[in-house]
Amino acid sequence: MKSIYLMVTRTNTAFCKALMKASKEPYPHISLVLDENFATGHSFSRLKIHNPLVGGLKHEEYTQWLTKFPSTICKIYKLDVTPQQYDKLNTTLNKWYAKGNVYGYNLRGVVGRKFNLNIHPKNRYFCSHFVSQILREADILYFDKPPICTLASDFMNNEKLELIYDGTLKDLLYQSQAVPREQVEIKIKRRDRVTNYILGALNH
Repeated sequence: MKSIYLMVTRTNTAFCKALMKASKEPYPHISLVLDENFATGHSFSRLKIHNPLVGGLKHEEYTQWLTKFPSTICKIYKLDVTPQQYDKLNTTLNKWYAKGNVYGYNLRGVVGRKFNLNIHPKNRYFCSHFVSQILREADILYFDKPPICTLASDFMNNEKLELIYDGTLKDLLYQSQAVPREQVEIKIKRRDRVTNYILGALNH
């Protein structure tokens, strides 16, 4: 058997808080993780870390998140799959990335879930819609609802998934040794100095 992972996350940003309010989800973002060190994952999210308004299919690098969103909290769920399912998942994922430029983020779809509306413009997805869709295409996990109706909490409540981590993203990456602690702390301090400098200049 092989294992894949699903990571749900929550940041302290205004955009994340808006998504939580729209979706009523405690963890509004979910990613497919194949990296045993949990340093990278796959989802529909912001294409540039500084701009939440432009999103699409993204190979996420979580070490970058630490400097931008150091207070991120997350949960990791483990799902065992057969070697055949694992290979099919990778093949399916590569097909998605081969057409990556045509995809965009379905923000209207997220808002629509609040009103039980399935708003699905062509080639537009949000995170849980994508994860549900790709796991279905790989014959790994099915829900009794269309992928667009799937939310992060559906994965969290699925009995086939095993919760293996609950804490901060920073501690997760430290524990997995995906990133040296000193390297992250230096970047966070540098970011805080720049932020404080800008705020000080604006106040004068």
